[in-house]
Amino acid sequence: MHSATPAPAMRAISPAVGAMPPVAVHWRPSVLVVEDEPAIRMLLRDLLEDAGMHVEDAKDAETALCLLSVAAEVGGRYRVLVTDVNLGRGLDGVALAALARGHAPNIRVIYVTGNPERVFGRSGGSGFRERVIGKPFANSELVATVLDLAASPAVGANC
Repeated sequence: MHSATPAPAMRAISPAVGAMPPVAVHWRPSVLVVEDEPAIRMLLRDLLEDAGMHVEDAKDAETALCLLSVAAEVGGRYRVLVTDVNLGRGLDGVALAALARGHAPNIRVIYVTGNPERVFGRSGGSGFRERVIGKPFANSELVATVLDLAASPAVGANC
């Protein structure tokens, strides 16, 4: 039988007896992860979600472009694209980033690769909206880089 009175653990704590203050809601950057290896894709997604980001993922460039298109149609925006450079068959991460800007002109891009010098001829990325992270990398490096790029101001429009 159920009683009409909630169990003591289910009762709200009144402010007078030590309720926790409300937790501040922080801005959560929206990130699109593109990686053709399922285990790595899940690892990247979990890592960024655990850091408080809103994350969606795609297994290839074509799926990512579809997600970007849908997001643009409904007024949503991805702030950061994290993509492997080598995505197997189809478009690579560099081509994906170029096409992604058609849907989200101010999207920031992080290229994850085993050969960072091949992306731009030097490591570190090209411009303030792009970075290259060489594999293997520290989890904290990826999180810090995503947060850094996500916080950078948009050029010409809000993203």
